[in-house]
Amino acid sequence: MGLFSKKNKLKDKTANEVQASSASNQNTNYWTCAKCGTHNSKSSMSCKDCGAYK
Repeated sequence: MGLFSKKNKLKDKTANEVQASSASNQNTNYWTCAKCGTHNSKSSMSCKDCGAYK
């Protein structure tokens, strides 16, 4: 039973780390294009490089 508690603790820690990293991404003034990876301003609806939509 000790093994399960360790695994759960590790899973909880990684889930918390993921939430912290996604929260830091929300404070940016840009969005990243999924197609080409270019950073675009939040106000633009399409990518300035490839034209893909948000």
